[in-house]
Amino acid sequence: MPVPDLLDVQEALGGELTLPPFACLEPDAELYMLALLQPGGAVSARPDFVGAANRTDHIAKVSCFLKLASESSAKLVVTPEYSCPWEVLEGALRDGLLPDEDALWVLGCEGIPLTEAAQIQQRTVGATWVGIPAPQDEQGFVDPLCYVFRARNEEGDVVPVVLVQCKATSMPDKLYHFERDHMIRANSIYVFNQNREDKIRLLTIICSDSHAFAGTGICETALTAPYLVLHSQLCLDPFHEAFRNYRTQDFIRNREAREFLALNWASGFQVPGYDASLYGGSALYTKSSTVNDNDERINDLHVKGIYYGWNGGARRAHIYFLNYTEAAVLFRTTKAFQGALTGAIEGNGRTGPQDAVSYAWDSVKWDDVDPEDGIDRLCTSSGANQAVLLGMAPLDRERFLSLATGTVRGLRMELRSARTIASLQVDETERAHRIAVALHPEYRDEARTRLARFRTLEADILANPAYFPECIRAMRDDCQLAYPIDDDGECNLCSGSALPATVAYIGDAAGWQAEQVADRIDAAIADHRRSRIVVWFRQDGHYRCFTYTANRIDETTRLGKSIT
Repeated sequence: MPVPDLLDVQEALGGELTLPPFACLEPDAELYMLALLQPGGAVSARPDFVGAANRTDHIAKVSCFLKLASESSAKLVVTPEYSCPWEVLEGALRDGLLPDEDALWVLGCEGIPLTEAAQIQQRTVGATWVGIPAPQDEQGFVDPLCYVFRARNEEGDVVPVVLVQCKATSMPDKLYHFERDHMIRANSIYVFNQNREDKIRLLTIICSDSHAFAGTGICETALTAPYLVLHSQLCLDPFHEAFRNYRTQDFIRNREAREFLALNWASGFQVPGYDASLYGGSALYTKSSTVNDNDERINDLHVKGIYYGWNGGARRAHIYFLNYTEAAVLFRTTKAFQGALTGAIEGNGRTGPQDAVSYAWDSVKWDDVDPEDGIDRLCTSSGANQAVLLGMAPLDRERFLSLATGTVRGLRMELRSARTIASLQVDETERAHRIAVALHPEYRDEARTRLARFRTLEADILANPAYFPECIRAMRDDCQLAYPIDDDGECNLCSGSALPATVAYIGDAAGWQAEQVADRIDAAIADHRRSRIVVWFRQDGHYRCFTYTANRIDETTRLGKSIT
């Protein structure tokens, strides 16, 4: 599959217009505001149109989003593939609702015939249009992305510009071959600052155009150049290898000065002939070595519907997943590259997203909300006690459940950092195994299974004094599950009459498996001096437990292990 031509934006504008210094592409230590729209709803697809089915509501939704982004002084504004009605863009140009001179709008617009695109261009006489192919006899539609920004002409006057990039690669479609048969293909991708060594470069991949880069990554001719790569999508399976492998190829080549932003429609959107989508899939990816992954930052983002994950192994990337529901999301973040500025010198570094705000559409406006992370639904479907979990901070829920369900990995002090918590690990398919967030649908059953173990631990085992082994027998009459209990965060069972302990239930298993879990828990905790670990399991229909006790005195550790 041929890679589309990469064209420099300044060259496309010619000598009559000069690009401004976009805030998001300046390699400095300043933060900038990013505004993202993740729309929902049914999609209409005809041989001459692709876009939202309920256009009246959708026009209001996108128009209000652009006003919100403008009022918030967002410097990079993005909507996904096929999402922006042309009436909204025309109205913004007509009414002067335009980006600041240092801001860039990246609008995935509805699919329309080239003749209609030419008519829109003619009606908006105050703007300079670049990149719209000339209408031909060919029937069908183009899948356009519109960059909207302000440039300066030779007289120094500010001129609104609409730069149009159309998709080159049709979406695979086993049922209808819709884009294959009806989409007019382009062959170019625009690159901002392609020939500038002192700027961050930016390009946008339109959905299945990613297939052309699947084996190579982005921009092999500029291996060390800093890039912000946007991926605009209307995609039922956004984590399929063909849509993510370009990121993988760049990350395993350790290209740290690259950041990727994938923006899809919200979960539940529906394309004709297919079931409603199970995914959102929007996420920000960065390999920065100075990301702020402390609890306060990650918990704050979580409340606003941005969920942290760590993609380890060869990729070694931080991923910030957006909540799958329809939303407008604004946050401040650092640049994809800071030039000569480093965290060591400036005390800043590329620390990642912060100060997020999430909005939900109420039929007339976007309202500031705290999106539901789905823990209540997961608890209801698994029978788990929400009251215990909802009183914990988001990261502490994951730590607590990792201990209580025996899913720690056994890394030393793994509960101390978000990056090492087992359930925050992102696998090679870019899916996170979160226990307390209803995120990737493939792992929701896994999350329910673990929550059901927690329910059994609390409601069946700890409620019956007969199941308490000798090492924690003093706790049997007044114990409760909680987290954190101490500063180390290594215990999850407390009592007014005994020292705290660490307990887990792992479901149907054998004694040797319970022992392995106890060993992993012991390896994960920092203070081995007074470990008391109990791992219950069910064997032949009966609850049994493996106990591990340690009492370190000077350099001598007295260990006790038993199965009862």
